[in-house]
Amino acid sequence: MSVPVRSFTATCATAVALPMLVVFPLVAVAAIVAMVGLVGWFLVDGHLMAAVGAGLVFLPAAWAMAAALAEVARHPTEHLVGLPVTARMQPRLWAFVARVADEVGTPPPDEIRLIPEANAGSTELTRLLGLSVRRRVLYLGAPLLAGLTEKQLAAVVAQTLGYYRARGGKLSGLAISGRAALSRAHEHMAAERATQRLVKRLFGVYSRAYDRLTAPVGRRQQLVADAISARIAGSAAAESALLEVHVVAGMWDLFLSRHVTVAWRAGYLPDSVFDGFAAMRAAPELYGVLEEIRQRVGADTDTDPDDISLSRALRIAAIRAIDAPAPDSHDAPAVELLLSGPATLDRALLLVMDPAADAKKRVDWPTLRHIGLRDRYRRDALRLLKVAGRVMDRPPSLGTVLDAIDADRLDALAPADGGPDAGPRARREYAREVVGRELYGLVLLAFADSGQARWGVDWSGREHMTTGRLDLAHMHGIVQAAVAADGGTGSLRENLTAAGITTGFRPTKKLP
Repeated sequence: MSVPVRSFTATCATAVALPMLVVFPLVAVAAIVAMVGLVGWFLVDGHLMAAVGAGLVFLPAAWAMAAALAEVARHPTEHLVGLPVTARMQPRLWAFVARVADEVGTPPPDEIRLIPEANAGSTELTRLLGLSVRRRVLYLGAPLLAGLTEKQLAAVVAQTLGYYRARGGKLSGLAISGRAALSRAHEHMAAERATQRLVKRLFGVYSRAYDRLTAPVGRRQQLVADAISARIAGSAAAESALLEVHVVAGMWDLFLSRHVTVAWRAGYLPDSVFDGFAAMRAAPELYGVLEEIRQRVGADTDTDPDDISLSRALRIAAIRAIDAPAPDSHDAPAVELLLSGPATLDRALLLVMDPAADAKKRVDWPTLRHIGLRDRYRRDALRLLKVAGRVMDRPPSLGTVLDAIDADRLDALAPADGGPDAGPRARREYAREVVGRELYGLVLLAFADSGQARWGVDWSGREHMTTGRLDLAHMHGIVQAAVAADGGTGSLRENLTAAGITTGFRPTKKLP
């Protein structure tokens, strides 16, 4: 597989792109002066109506172009995010990054910050359109430190810092930074009036042409940075890091949505986020999922003609072609580079997750899962309880729901959005489905709050209830029989009584 990026192509693209970057402000200034001057000339010459007409047409366009010019000239204010870690706080991590920077042949960063995303990057605070660097900041994703090995992390850091070596001079770096400047300019252009929309459309064409022209420059930088990464960490580590970063990112999103925040609304967080992430990555039930993600990521062959990033398949082919041996060193988990690793990574996550995170109570993972699922089932059951209380004109409880079902008020217990055009039969089936599901959740809540069952979940996200000697496998069928057309709640009541659960049960927000 050949890589369609050549040094000569990138050099020619830079030679054409820089004049484009310079020409735009010159043409914009000339156009603004011409449009404002035309309006002024009409005023001076006494053509008031012509001045008003020209002003309505040209001045909004001049304003849009002036705003674009301001964005091109302005260097965006660097908004530093994440948790800063100093050399005194994390000496091993700093020594590791400094060693990699030395091997890359670039100065080490002035600051390292841990961010909660599964990503890594480096930014520069510059003057003179990027020709003078004031400060360089390296961002390392906390999930990467938790999920990669030291060699893989070395490959990621080398690739990130390698972009500075890959520029081959200030001019190619300026050509790439021009993409961001023109993109900001297009984004900040006003488009309320027709002439402003026309100017913005024309500038969008110019900006896209610049992006397509400079794409080979960015791709060459990416390939050079990948080559630097492979020669420092070894081709095997560079390739595995390229794949594993995306695997970690996918796992991290799943971990946050299904596990870390499962009890957020109830006011709880796990006592150790990253210990849980490590356990999730090692869970046997996810081996197949992880391998599928790796295969899918490695097979990616899509390359946008306007994008500076090549497909991962092309990048992997280039890394393999280098065939650089791995350094003769021990490969430990990257988290061992940190002092108090899990606590530091937790802090990096929660610092930006939400200001309310510090107010949450901390519990172990099994307790967190039980609390989170109980809270979700409780909120789902509240609708059924509230409606049953109104239908029967009695305090809401499990018994009130059962009495409403026995009184043939199943339709009234269902939500009102069952479909305005649904006939009586369809409405009845809808009621059985919804009320049956909510009643089953209410029954499970009763068993959980009586201490006879406890919610759990495996790392793939499947829910389950653990019990002592009690068998709940038959309970779903009993609940479905209670809401069936020829059913009744007699069997369900008998099973609840045998388990010592009263029909007066009503779940409270407070944990039992």
